[in-house]
This record gives sequence, C-alpha cells and structure tokens, in this order.
Amino acid sequence: MLTGCSADKILSHSSRTFNTKRINIMPLGDSITKGIHIDSKNTSYRRDLYKLLKYNNFEFDFVGSMKDSSISDFDKDHEGHGGWHANQIQDSVYNWLIKNPADIILLHIGTNDLNKQQLPSIIIQEIEQILCQVDKYEQKYNVPVKVILAKLINHLLYIEKTNELNDYITQLVKNRQSNNDLITLVDMNKSLDDTKYYLDNVHPNELGYKKMAVL
Repeated sequence: MLTGCSADKILSHSSRTFNTKRINIMPLGDSITKGIHIDSKNTSYRRDLYKLLKYNNFEFDFVGSMKDSSISDFDKDHEGHGGWHANQIQDSVYNWLIKNPADIILLHIGTNDLNKQQLPSIIIQEIEQILCQVDKYEQKYNVPVKVILAKLINHLLYIEKTNELNDYITQLVKNRQSNNDLITLVDMNKSLDDTKYYLDNVHPNELGYKKMAVL
C-alpha cells in the first residue's frame, strides 16, 4: 500500500522529513481496510504492511480509533469501517485526524457505494470531499498529510462501474498533483486482477491482502 516505499518520494516533504521521525500512518476505508474474514485473521493488508515496514526499519505507528484483528503481533490501530460509504468517511475524517494525527493516509473507499448502485460520477465527488477535509485539517494545523489513494480493487459484480470509478480516481489524482498536492495513486485494481485473490465478490483473501500490502 505504500507504493514505492521511497523515503524521498513518499516519506518526506519540504522542511518536514518524515523519515527522521516516527511516521503516523492511518489506514482508512471500509471493511476491506478493517478485515473481516477468518482466513485473513481480520488483519486486512495491515499486518502484512506492518511486517514489511518493520523489515525495512521504518519508525512508524498505525493510528486510528479502531482496533481489529484476532492476531496481536502487530499494531492494530486503523480507521476501516465495515459497510461505510465515501460520504461517511468524508463526514468523519477531519475529527479522526484531530484525535489521531497522521503523516500518511492509506485510502481505499467506494466499494459499498457501488454496492448501492451509486453512480461513479457521484462517488468521485465524495472521494474528493474526503481529500478536501484532509486539506482543511492541513491548513488548520499547518501540517502536511500525504494521501495514498488506491484505485478500487475489482468488484466482481460491478467490474464496468469499478473501472469507470477508477478512471475518475486517476484523473482526480492527476488534477491534485498538478496543484502540488501531496497525493499518490496506487493501482490496486491492476494487481488484484484474478479471482484467486478474492474470498467473495468484494473482499480479498489472505493472498490478495498480501498483494495489497506490497504495492
């Protein structure tokens, strides 16, 4: 999920260099971030990412109000909320950041919106509002927050709509990057392109979550 994992490209920004301090990372999203299935021990990609970052000697802390997993050998803090839509994340992320400040946000959201057959053109507006709330927090507290925004993994019931939304997400990231926003796109969809990575029509299995962690 920390694509490229380069201290220069991902973990630093102007006068504030993240790799000289502990990096606060907020996994943010729905049940795909929370993890809900027995075969992945409710860890989502979070445990695999934790181990990868530890192996590479990063000083970091996962942050958030939630603590989910049946395994206790990693930092379980996160903001993955099962069943939530983009507008619910939009309404909450500012206060979550106040309570648990983050240097980096790992955002994967929109799957439940597709489940409700919401139009991708509407979903992307709500995703942009999430980013606007992050902007509001940055401006208020004068701190940079790096957002790593994921293309949605394949929703096996709504593949065409998933691709449409991912096109919108790609353009959103390009637009914000052109304005020097601290945002990076990670292509989860391309990497989880086979049913062998899925437990059901929506959620990755353990192999799928491992793929998410290394992207």
